[in-house]
Formats: sequence, C-alpha cells, structure tokens
Amino acid sequence: MKKKTFKSFFAVVLAVLVFAFSGCSLLNKPKTFKKDEVSITLTNLFFELEDMGFDYCIATYNMVVLFSKYGYSFTSEEKDWTIQQYAQEFIDSNDLNDSVVKMSDDGYAYVEYSGSYDGENYLYYATIHKTSTAFWLIQFGCISDEYEKAYEKIEKYASSITFTDTPMANV
Repeated sequence: MKKKTFKSFFAVVLAVLVFAFSGCSLLNKPKTFKKDEVSITLTNLFFELEDMGFDYCIATYNMVVLFSKYGYSFTSEEKDWTIQQYAQEFIDSNDLNDSVVKMSDDGYAYVEYSGSYDGENYLYYATIHKTSTAFWLIQFGCISDEYEKAYEKIEKYASSITFTDTPMANV
C-alpha cells in the first residue's frame, strides 16, 4: 500500500514539475475564433460569451474582446467615411475627450480610453476596421492595473484580426 501511495505521489509531483517548467504551454496555445466574417487568433485560455450586448464576445480571466458590427445601411454617407473618421465619431459620441485616433502599422485605427464598471477601473484598446459592408469596432479591455502588462499581447491579438470580406484600407 505504501509503495502505491509513494508512486502516486511521485507521479503527481513529476506532473506538476513538468507542467511548471514547460511554461504552462499546454494552456497557452494559439486558437482562432470565428464569427460571421471576422476571425481573431488569441489563445485557448479564451472562451466565448453569449448575450453580452455585442455581436461577439470572447474573454479570459483578465481580458475581454468585444466585437460590434455597424453596417452601412443606417446612412449612405458613412460608407464613404475613412476609418479615422469613424474612430473620431466613436470618440465624439462616447465623450472620450482625452482620447485620440492613432493608426497601427497593420492599417487599422485605434483609440485607447478608460472606463469603470462595478467600481473597477478598466482600460480599453478599441480597434476600427472597415469592410465593404460595415465598420467593425473591436475592443480589448482589461483592468487598469493589468493594461501595461497586457499591451503587447493586445497589439499582437489586434494584428491577427482578419475578415472574409476584404477590409477596405483607409478609404
């Protein structure tokens, strides 16, 4: 009986050590999420959330990714907007007066802003994309204290966003 217990204990310790020294790589593999015409590559630590008031929502324990699609049917004028104009409209309509529109090296516009929910402060990296049928607002949010640590990952995730409907570059 003692021999069996020791073997079991040794197997558990060995498994924990292998897991710890592998950098938890089993839990952090790239995973592509798809919804309609948009896809994004995150990690398998993320999971989909339903009915959050967005077109699509993916989260992990310390980050949320919120997708909103705004089709051109609401006014014909907006179809002619650039992604910078749409990003500025996002800033103006949400009273984000301290935010500015920036352009990524990958061709999308983005806006950084802060907000609070349930007594917790959050920072957001909101990307704006344009396809032939819609503007897409894809927001990455995390608790303010975690934002600086997550920033490089957010940029990497944002750069992985693709559309089956060819994005329209800055038109």
